[in-house]
Amino acid sequence: MEIPIVVEPTGDNGFRASSGGLWGLEIEAPTREEAVARLRELIDRRLESGAEVVGLEIRSQPHPRPAVPRSRLKVGQLNAFLEGLPKLGEDADAFLEDIRAIRRELPPEPDPWA
Repeated sequence: MEIPIVVEPTGDNGFRASSGGLWGLEIEAPTREEAVARLRELIDRRLESGAEVVGLEIRSQPHPRPAVPRSRLKVGQLNAFLEGLPKLGEDADAFLEDIRAIRRELPPEPDPWA
């Protein structure tokens, strides 16, 4: 089995090798090769002590709301979204109006997707 690891230089002329979230292991050593070898030893010890790596299949579910990439969201769409939110009182209405006023003063952004 092969797993991705991160090997990076440290501030004190050494190297750090880390396995990320799956193993949660991290080691520092004077050389890149030694950092990788020591991380391999740590993982081997975990496996020898009974740890297993197994796959878990889960069913995929779409998000309840369709995703709208931020760069494609137009001011009009955002304002329509804000209008659809439940009213939170006078303070919230004043806050939304302040946001709209600021937006009116900003130059329009070019749409990179157009």
